[in-house]
Amino acid sequence: MPSILSITTLVSMENVRAALSRAMERAPGSVRELARAAGIDHAALVRVRDGEYNLTPARVRSVVAALRAWSERCSDLADELEEALKVDEQDRKEG
Repeated sequence: MPSILSITTLVSMENVRAALSRAMERAPGSVRELARAAGIDHAALVRVRDGEYNLTPARVRSVVAALRAWSERCSDLADELEEALKVDEQDRKEG
């Protein structure tokens, strides 16, 4: 019979696998780009998604950091684009 610790670890890894799978599907870049940004081999991410491999907590955190960096960059780009639109709309009203 598995110990409580091993059951907890198994459940935790299943949660990570499911969350990583969702992140890989929804991320603004490819799996290869995510892996590169996280400093992880892309095959490892695919193997985790497929339930064949587990990442260490440190590797999971590096994927989290990569996703957060992408989020910040996308938000900054969206802000710049929105500001450019406002300027162009204002110029059109004045001209």
